[in-house]
Amino acid sequence: MATKITHIFKETDGLELKADIYISSSDAHRREYNRAQPVVLYFHGGGFVDSDREDIPPHIVQLCLMRGWILVSTDYRKLPQISGAEMWEDARDAFLFVRERLPGILTGRSSGAKFENVICLGRSAGGLIFQLLNGQHVDEETGAYLSYLCGHNMDPKPIGILTYYGITSMSDTFFNSNVQLGPSPIGWERVKSFYSESTTLGSTSPSKKFDPDCLLPDLSRNPAWKSPEPEQELPPRIALVPWLLQENQFPELMSEVDWDLEDGSWKEFPPTILVHGDKDSVAPYELSVRLVEAIGQPPAKLFTAVGQDHAFDESFFFGDPGLSVIEEAWITLGEAVKAKLKDDLS
Repeated sequence: MATKITHIFKETDGLELKADIYISSSDAHRREYNRAQPVVLYFHGGGFVDSDREDIPPHIVQLCLMRGWILVSTDYRKLPQISGAEMWEDARDAFLFVRERLPGILTGRSSGAKFENVICLGRSAGGLIFQLLNGQHVDEETGAYLSYLCGHNMDPKPIGILTYYGITSMSDTFFNSNVQLGPSPIGWERVKSFYSESTTLGSTSPSKKFDPDCLLPDLSRNPAWKSPEPEQELPPRIALVPWLLQENQFPELMSEVDWDLEDGSWKEFPPTILVHGDKDSVAPYELSVRLVEAIGQPPAKLFTAVGQDHAFDESFFFGDPGLSVIEEAWITLGEAVKAKLKDDLS
C-alpha cells in the first residue's frame, strides 16, 4: 500500500503549492534515509492550463515504490495568468524542496542532509487532449516539458529523466504552425473568460485522482477497489490548449525559459528515457524522435508504443496489458540509476 504525506512547499499569489509524498506503507515509520536514496519528482500534465498534483496514474506509484524509490508529485501555477518563467520557478522550487527539505520531513529532524539522486518524471499534462477530436477530452504534455527544464537548469542535474509523450521545445515547427485540434477552430468567445480568472493551480477530476486505497500492502492492485466513473463533461479550462496551439501562443508564453533544439545544452543531459505512441494525434511522435537526435544516443533512448495514441497509459496498473513498453522504459531507467549509484561508490 502507498502512504501519502502532503506538505506545502511554496506560497505565492495567495496560493499554497503542495507536494504529495508517496512512500511504501512498510517504510512509513522509517526515520533514516540514505542521502543516495533515489527520489522521483513527478510533474503532472494538463496542457499548462489545468490539473494538479493528484493527477497521477497508479502504475507510476507502483513502479516507483516497488523499486524502493520515493515519489513526490507537486503543484505548479497555470497559464495564461502567469508566464512560463513563473511556471519554471515553481518547478525549480519543487526540485529544491525534494533535494533539500524532504530529508528533514521524512526523518523528523533537520540535519542539513540532501537527497543527491533526484529523477524527473513528466507525462502528458493530465491525460486530457487527444479525444477532443471525438468531443471527449483534451491533454498536453506540460509535465515532460518541466522535466526537461530541470535537465537544463538545475545544478546538480537530475540523475535521470523519464517522459511520456512530451513537449520538447517550442522551437519545434509543431508549435509554430497554427495546428488545429478538432474539426473546427476554437473561438475566442469560448476561452476569453479564462483570461480574467485569478491565478490557479488547476484541479483534477475525481476519476483521475490517485487513491492510495487502490493498492494492496504489497503494492499490487486492490481487486476490491472500484475506479470512479469518468466524468461526462470536460474540464472547461482545457479549451485553452487547442486555442493556444492554433494561435501559436505557446512559443511566446514560454519564450523566457525555452531551449532551442539546436542548443548545445541538450548534449549535456543525463540519461533521458522517452515513451511515445507512434499514432499520437495530439503531440506528434516526431517530437520525441527529434529530441533524441538533439540529445544523442546515448544518453537518450526512445521507446515506441506501437499503434498507441496520446495518454494511452492513463488508468493502467503495473502488469496491465498494453503497459509493457512503459515497463521496459522503467527497467532502462532503473539500470541508469543503478549505474549512477555504483559510480558514486567507486
